[in-house]
Amino acid sequence: KDLKQLIIQGKVSVVQPDLGRIGGFSVAQEIGLLAQETGSWPVPHAFGTGVLLAASAQWAATRQKPLTEFTRASSPLAQELVLHDITFKDGI
Repeated sequence: KDLKQLIIQGKVSVVQPDLGRIGGFSVAQEIGLLAQETGSWPVPHAFGTGVLLAASAQWAATRQKPLTEFTRASSPLAQELVLHDITFKDGI
């Protein structure tokens, strides 16, 4: 609720919903559309597990400007929790 007010008021330029904490894809889509309508960039917060990164990358792919957070830091939860690692090449 507070995040939506900040977006509506134009107080943020980048919105980073964490799909694992906000309620999943439906809520992220709602926030993403609101951000898009007000000129903010929706970029999912994906620092955590490989499962969160995979979900965030899938959601980001539905956006007009498909960006997602990606850490290069070593993390067993990010690299070993999923069977197939996600590789970003040339920024994509």
